[in-house]
Amino acid sequence: SGADVSEICQRAAKNAVREAIAAEEAMLLEEELAEAADPEGYLAAEFDEEDLGEEDDIEDPVPFITKAHFEEAMSFARKSVPESEIKRYIEFQKKMKADARGAGE
Repeated sequence: SGADVSEICQRAAKNAVREAIAAEEAMLLEEELAEAADPEGYLAAEFDEEDLGEEDDIEDPVPFITKAHFEEAMSFARKSVPESEIKRYIEFQKKMKADARGAGE
């Protein structure tokens, strides 16, 4: 149903956001470890007087919702339409096709 598709899209978006947060946390941890290993060298390399007042342009680690995000979302998807309704629709579809073929003759 439309609600099922909407749920899958929302889950895929949340998966992408979670991945972006995890990537950013990993990047920050990596920077902290580099600073802890060599605080003087790290700070000297990172600080430049020309950079004062400028915002860092950090590239988004997950700029798009990918197929993998949707596949993960699909693995948790649940059907809101019962199997009996699906069978009923399939039978209706078959009848309509048969009627269309019969009308064309």
